[in-house]
Amino acid sequence: MGDRYLSGNVRAKLVTAQNAAQSDPAYRRNVEALEAVQPKDLEPSEIEARLGSSWIPPSDIGDFVAELLDVSRASVRIGYAPVIATWTVELDPHAKYVVKNTTTHGTARFRASELIEQSLNGRTPTAYDEHEDGSRTVNQPETVAAREKQQQLKNRFRDWIWEDRGRAERLAREPRR
Repeated sequence: MGDRYLSGNVRAKLVTAQNAAQSDPAYRRNVEALEAVQPKDLEPSEIEARLGSSWIPPSDIGDFVAELLDVSRASVRIGYAPVIATWTVELDPHAKYVVKNTTTHGTARFRASELIEQSLNGRTPTAYDEHEDGSRTVNQPETVAAREKQQQLKNRFRDWIWEDRGRAERLAREPRR
């Protein structure tokens, strides 16, 4: 077998070869060669799962937000546009104003859902004060508070993602990009 055939997404190639071998035993050779080069599954402790990792499905992000804010899963919509690598977090009006979103995990200037969306998109929050002349200045205390809350949310997500055994096993098998 060629090096090129035995590299890349060998897991997907193995599935294709197994399907082909069911109808033509000549492909059994391909199955054996691909089985020999299968990488071992990583353990969750070997994988860094961050808010914004493109290999984590939006459904898992939605589950995290719903659980964190103690709202129904139906009130949380997570979008991901892979072409532009952009995430969106939308909450129904009721969910948007629950205390866990506005106060517990958020700040006076940033709701938790906004901090999560910024984390998903690799941004850090900065709070500005608007002045009468149209200029803006950074409000340091509000910015520091928002960034601290954002870090707490990132840390919570890193733990949460592996807490459910079924989710952990599924994600550990996901190809990471």
